[in-house]
Amino acid sequence: MDLSRLKELNTLEEILSTINKASYYGGDVWQAQDGQEKGKHLSCIKEILYDEANQKVILKLSSWISLNIQAPLYVKLNYRRTIFKILPGSYSVLGNEVFCNVPEEIHALETRKGGDRYVITPQSGISLSLKKIERNLRELTHELEVRIVDVSRKGFGIIISGQNRDYFKENDSFWLRAVNHQPLRTPILGTVSYICPQKGNQKKGEVRIGLNLSIPLDQNIFEELKKKSLLTLTA
Repeated sequence: MDLSRLKELNTLEEILSTINKASYYGGDVWQAQDGQEKGKHLSCIKEILYDEANQKVILKLSSWISLNIQAPLYVKLNYRRTIFKILPGSYSVLGNEVFCNVPEEIHALETRKGGDRYVITPQSGISLSLKKIERNLRELTHELEVRIVDVSRKGFGIIISGQNRDYFKENDSFWLRAVNHQPLRTPILGTVSYICPQKGNQKKGEVRIGLNLSIPLDQNIFEELKKKSLLTLTA
């Protein structure tokens, strides 16, 4: 895995903070197999907990797993694209839960420069209206309504259904035309910054998309969305 875009987290405080915030976003666990350079995907992570009393990280998986306890596990968290390795002897497995020591070495993307991110549950039904900018003259696009899962002044996290997965590619551009069915005075240009695969705690087939905005969101709209937030993330 390419670590060139990631920074190493050096302090225990930063490592634990990142793990705690990653709980909302899930991730994946895999293990290297003989003759398989990329390894074998074992399960999606649906919840991450930290047992402070025993100083253990608990990864709750979407399914029971069978693995070689003499080999390391590899973990990739969707939050900040965090990755780390769990060495043999430092973890145990019970059913669909992995118990491990706090990893000593973690790599993750730099924190956002656009300020705090406010988490909004998809069940709230708050949405964006997006119109894709065509990649070529032959491509026909349509306006799409998508659900918001988080917001900052210069970006959104959105959820799309699996059937719309191919409609979004990294670096594609979209016009943001309305927020929660309220048209903007002037559309804002947005660019797809990341596409995360299905998480263990999402409905089957759903995909998370990151959308960066070319200009900050109107302050009044931003404040209204913040009121509906369940959680504040500082990255």
